[in-house]
Amino acid sequence: MNPSALTVNPSATYSVDTAIASSSIFVSATVIWLLFERIGYHLLPLCATF
Repeated sequence: MNPSALTVNPSATYSVDTAIASSSIFVSATVIWLLFERIGYHLLPLCATF
């Protein structure tokens, strides 16, 4: 049995973690935007003030 076949590739794990983090940021931003649209306030002018 090849011992190198049993090792975990750390870069593959990092890419999965990065994909999960970036997708959660995207989903969170979308939910916040939808909530602002639902109450009738536009989020873009609020972001432009900063």
